[in-house]
Amino acid sequence: MDSAMNIENRMHDVVKLRCKACQDFIKMVLKDNWKQMLYDVAKEADDTNASYKAAYSVVYEQMRDYGVESYQVENMDVTLIAALIIYKFRGIKEVKKETREAMREVRNDRNLTNHSGENEDADELYLRGLLSLCNLKSFVRTIDKFEKEIDDITRQSYRKKYIKEIDELKDLLDDERIELIQVNKEIDNDIKRILESNDVKRMFVHVMGAYSKHYLNFDYYENGIFYRYEYFFVRASDAGIVYAHSMAANYYIKKHDYNEAERRLRLLYNAINNGDCSVYDILLSFNDILKQGDTLTKGMNEMICELRCNGFNIEKNQEGFLELKK
Repeated sequence: MDSAMNIENRMHDVVKLRCKACQDFIKMVLKDNWKQMLYDVAKEADDTNASYKAAYSVVYEQMRDYGVESYQVENMDVTLIAALIIYKFRGIKEVKKETREAMREVRNDRNLTNHSGENEDADELYLRGLLSLCNLKSFVRTIDKFEKEIDDITRQSYRKKYIKEIDELKDLLDDERIELIQVNKEIDNDIKRILESNDVKRMFVHVMGAYSKHYLNFDYYENGIFYRYEYFFVRASDAGIVYAHSMAANYYIKKHDYNEAERRLRLLYNAINNGDCSVYDILLSFNDILKQGDTLTKGMNEMICELRCNGFNIEKNQEGFLELKK
C-alpha cells in the first residue's frame, strides 16, 4: 500500500495510541470516589456556564444519560484528561509539575492532529505525527521519572508497553514518509515529462498507460482505491493537467469528499470550451455520486444549470441519473 494514501490511517493510529496512554496513566492516579467528584465538577461547569464548560460537556452528558457509576475511564478523551491533570482535579492524586507540563504538550499535539485540515501535504502530516509521538514518548518517560508515588513495577510496565508501541509506530511513519518522498519524486518526473512534451495529451495518455500496467492491480488496492494509480491523477490535476481532473475527482468521490470533487470538476468544466473535455465526463462523475446514494453539492447543481443555459439538454432518466439529450 502506498504511503501517499495512508497518512490518514497513520494519524488515526497516533490519536488512538495517545488516548490509550493518557487513559492508562490517569487510571493510576484516580482516587476511589473520582466518578462522583467528576460529575460534581461537570455539573457545576454546566450550571454556571463556566469558561471551562466545554472540557466537561461530553462527560456531563454521558453521566446524565447512563448514570455516574456507569462512566468509565475509557469514555475519557485527551481533552478531558488534560483538563483533569493540568488544573489539578481533586479526584486524582497529586501529579508532579513536570507531568503537567508534559501533558500540556500532549494536549497541544491532540489539538493539531485531531483538527488537521485537508490541504496539508502528506509529508507535513507525517512530520506532525512523528513530533506527536516524540512528545508522547517524553510524557511516558516523565511519568516514570517523577510519579514515584506509583509503585515501581507499575511504572516500569507502563513505560515498557508504551515506549515499545510508540517506537513501532514511529518506525512505521518514518518508513512510509521515506517511501512517500520517493513516490513523489517519481510522479513529479512523470508530470514534468507531460508538461514539457510537444503533445501534452498524447504524453499524458502514454504515461497513464504505464501507470495502468504497473499499478492498476490488487497489490495497490484497498477500500476501493488503487493507491499509486489514483495518486498520480491527483498530483497531475494539482499540476494543472486538464486530462487528469476527471480521475482526480473520481478519487475524491470514492472517498465521499464531494467538496474537493466539486473543485476538480469545476476545473474540468472550465476546460469544456477548449475542447479538452466533454459534458459526458462531468455527468459521469455526477452520476457516480448519485449511485452512491448521495446528493450533488450546491456547486455541482450550479454547473448543471450553467450547462443548460449554454444549450445542453440535461435531464434525469427513470433511474434518477443525469443524461445528455440531443
